Amino acid sequence: MRSLADVLTAADGGPLTYEGRELYARYRVDLAQSDRLRITFMRSKQTPVQGLGLHCEHCQLQVSGTTAKDLALWTDTAPKDVELTAIKVRSGAYVDIVNQWRDEKHGTTMYRLNSAAMEVVRDEDEDGATLRCSDGWGQPAFDDLVVYVRRFK
Repeated sequence: MRSLADVLTAADGGPLTYEGRELYARYRVDLAQSDRLRITFMRSKQTPVQGLGLHCEHCQLQVSGTTAKDLALWTDTAPKDVELTAIKVRSGAYVDIVNQWRDEKHGTTMYRLNSAAMEVVRDEDEDGATLRCSDGWGQPAFDDLVVYVRRFK
């Protein structure tokens, strides 16, 4: 039987419907100059430590004095609410967001393995979505990490 990660890879990251859920391997947000993202951590498992990986194309993100194309936000070190600003934005800019977790045995960051996926529940009246994330351990459980992501000016 193919893993959920294999199915998502075949679907180029999603979306796909799995047990009535719209699932993604990554959540993409298009960005314009000076757009801001607010990420609110709503719930997470303690073990393994959960987090988000952010990867930018054609831009960078700025947060708390750090500017980068790639960032990791971990539930054990990031504030509950994180605000990021898009800078150095060129045409076609976006940020891909993936759920990730720490493999404490090997000291590595894990993502897009086994049952890792995100259920994306989009807002109708705001430019945001709730990401209900399943890490790669065991059967899919879409409450391993729950975050709200909203883009605004």
